[in-house]
Amino acid sequence: MLFARFALPLTSSKVGCTSEKKRKLFFSLLFARFALPLQRTSNLLSNMEFEINDCKDYEVAKELIREYSTIKGAEQCFVSLNKELADLDAFYQGGALLIGYEHMIPVATIAIRKVDDHTCEVKRLYIKPDYRGKGYSRLMVETMLKRAKDLGFKEACLTTKPAVMGVAYNLYKRMGFEEMGNNEGTVSMKIAL
Repeated sequence: MLFARFALPLTSSKVGCTSEKKRKLFFSLLFARFALPLQRTSNLLSNMEFEINDCKDYEVAKELIREYSTIKGAEQCFVSLNKELADLDAFYQGGALLIGYEHMIPVATIAIRKVDDHTCEVKRLYIKPDYRGKGYSRLMVETMLKRAKDLGFKEACLTTKPAVMGVAYNLYKRMGFEEMGNNEGTVSMKIAL
């Protein structure tokens, strides 16, 4: 039916525009009607393959965090790594440690560390290299912000190194984090929850 409705004006000689303009109009309407909703559905389905859960297996989290710690230039972000990995439950007590799974394979992590009753620190946003470019970082940050708010925090802060983690830094800015300071290339940021 839709094709018939659009085809009728295209074949009519009473419409005061060229047939090239008619064709362009027809295909733009057709694209808007069918292709864009299909593209949105495709993105939605690909996100359904990705789920974020509380960490139940600390060995999985440790493996992801160790892999993250090997990023060249990020060494300063891991000064207390041994302490953190020795007891993840205690390190993130009052916060959360989240793992992202694609088809049940652990591919991402993010954590919330309690600073005080009002503030939490965002830590360990990491997506395995083969799984980047799918929007998982944004989903991890959105989930983390919701969880932090549900835990009663009013503000989330973080530090990042834009020279090393430029994609994450730009994502944080797009999501509303404000830059609070820069100490020798390490940027402090925060967001109200």
